[in-house]
Amino acid sequence: MDLESIYSQYLNNKSRLYKKENYQPERFSASSAGSCLKKQWYRFHNIEESDIPDKQGMRKMRLGTIVHKDFEKAVKFYIDKIYRGDYNIKTEHEVKLENWPITGHIDVAMIHKSENRAWIWDYKTAAMHSWKLTFGRKANPFHHRNYGLQVATYAIGLCNTENTIESYFDIEMGLIWYKKDDSFMRDQEVPEQFIYEAHDYWDDAVKFATEIEDETEIKAKLDKGIPFKSWECNYCNWKTICHEQIKGTKIKEKEYAS
Repeated sequence: MDLESIYSQYLNNKSRLYKKENYQPERFSASSAGSCLKKQWYRFHNIEESDIPDKQGMRKMRLGTIVHKDFEKAVKFYIDKIYRGDYNIKTEHEVKLENWPITGHIDVAMIHKSENRAWIWDYKTAAMHSWKLTFGRKANPFHHRNYGLQVATYAIGLCNTENTIESYFDIEMGLIWYKKDDSFMRDQEVPEQFIYEAHDYWDDAVKFATEIEDETEIKAKLDKGIPFKSWECNYCNWKTICHEQIKGTKIKEKEYAS
């Protein structure tokens, strides 16, 4: 029995069904905050993906999903069996933003029942290398800038969704990390500066995706944010068609110059 192949088929099918069930036409996902703007364009216009993660990549993502679901069950257990306090605790709490067509689901939110304050957290799994970059001696705590933008987007959405929350800055934001190597866990506070950066990012991303109709108008690596980091291309589900478009643009430019 080739269990690796069987498991890959199973994960590919789950991924296909998830995308089919959760795709929302002409809307953005809050979890994609910080992504390459061209990637947002492909997703917004429902362009078929040209590249899927390899087998190992699928298994890594599945491990993160399993940990995430376990945390969700643990919090629900805490709510049902233990917690008796002044906060409403919600898991996978859906929020929609007023100024942009964005939907998100907060991993866990604590919203005070009467006072103007709340806490939100997002779960992250990491291998040793990413963990060291975040918490090591020479750490750059937000080398993963997109995670900060993601949680800040949730905070904006929570403020838009909950009547008791008057300001983004009444919401404490954080990440809960789980290290895959040894199951060590750690919290990380997300600074409020990401609220401002999330506003700027989504202004640019939404304008880019909605105002450009023809892909050939996009000049990758010349336009700002395409990509923000070179490594993004290695994990992009539209890498092949994007590179083909770049080559086609270069050929046209050369022909025009001659």
